[in-house]
Amino acid sequence: MKLSNLFKKKKTTSKSKNSNKTNKVKQDKNQNKKQEEEKKKKESSALKSKMSKEASKKKRPMLKSKRERRRAKENRDRNYDMVRGLFGDRDYRTKQGLVNAWLVVLAIACIAIGTQLTISGFSDRAEYLRTNTTPIGEELKFSNSETTLKFGGAWTDKDRDVTVVKLQYDKKAREELSTKGSQYKLHIVDNEDKVQDNVKMSYGILGTQGDGFLIIDGKLDKKAYNIVMTNQLDLSMGDDSTSSSSSSSRTQSEKLADNGEELTQAELEESLSGTQLGDVEENGRINFEENSEKPSVDFIDFNINSYSEKTKVINDSLRKPDGSVDYSKILDETTVNQMIKNIDNDIEVKTEETKQFKRSVEEFEDRVKENKDDEDAKSNIESLKKKIEDNEKSLKQLKKLKEQYKNEDFTKESFGDMQEKYKVIHMDE
Repeated sequence: MKLSNLFKKKKTTSKSKNSNKTNKVKQDKNQNKKQEEEKKKKESSALKSKMSKEASKKKRPMLKSKRERRRAKENRDRNYDMVRGLFGDRDYRTKQGLVNAWLVVLAIACIAIGTQLTISGFSDRAEYLRTNTTPIGEELKFSNSETTLKFGGAWTDKDRDVTVVKLQYDKKAREELSTKGSQYKLHIVDNEDKVQDNVKMSYGILGTQGDGFLIIDGKLDKKAYNIVMTNQLDLSMGDDSTSSSSSSSRTQSEKLADNGEELTQAELEESLSGTQLGDVEENGRINFEENSEKPSVDFIDFNINSYSEKTKVINDSLRKPDGSVDYSKILDETTVNQMIKNIDNDIEVKTEETKQFKRSVEEFEDRVKENKDDEDAKSNIESLKKKIEDNEKSLKQLKKLKEQYKNEDFTKESFGDMQEKYKVIHMDE
């Protein structure tokens, strides 16, 4: 009995021990589960709070202060400047490459635009020269004799009904070319054949010492016409050199005024041929040198456009009341008025010189009063008085010359034997 009871006790004891171990394991498991659940809850709540913060940041970006935005920018990922650039990464080498690429593109664009503008400029310049009147002062050289005239300018009246061209002859030109307009042949380039029905043309020279005048009687179209003028008479006598010009500094007006008493019509005409200043530029005339059918005649050519900015517009009519060309008015507007202006300038200079000489005489006379033995002062007084006398004589003659120009009435006969026929020629396109 005792043995059996002892065995039972041992058995119950071992069972109780096993049950205690099992309970302990269960408790540990339950505890671990609780810890994991609590941990998940904490993580979930942390995630929710983070998401809510981010959501609130997105919802209220404009509520940030400058300070907060600056701090947020400073706290960004360090790799932001490297991998989040607008045109690739923001590495300084990449930036430099982009700058160089843009500079190359800009340079190519500038070169392309510059080339286009240059080509356009040359084209516009050529078109401008081709469609405008020949510039004042340009030399016109005859193709065979090589004698030169100067383009003295172009004028037209307010209605563009009469157009005048002035060709200036120097001494050499008068020696080698005829001074009769009839010794020249006139041609005009007109592919449309409109000119001959509407326009009369004549060329004459103002006496034997004057300039040549081409008078176009009639309205031209709004374009440039090329005029070709051929010389029919060669008066050249060889290569003998002409005499040198005088070293005198006196003006042409003064030289003419010296002979004011005996001044003739021919001398008046000679005085009107003084060269006027003008800019010599490239021309837009026909280049016969490049033409295989170059004319064998002795010729010059020039452009005339009544509507060109290089053609001076006279705010008056160049016709008389009866409708004929007013030759006197033509010479007044193209030459006489300028000559009178030059005389006025000479008069002004001489008058001022005379006043200065008189002031100087007074100064030297005061010196002589203080010192009667001052021979230099006495000599200067005599010299200055002689200059005053010469100037006053010159002034008198200049004023008389001015009146002669103002009162002179030029007519068609003043141009001598004029060429009043012309031919129309055509130019291949």
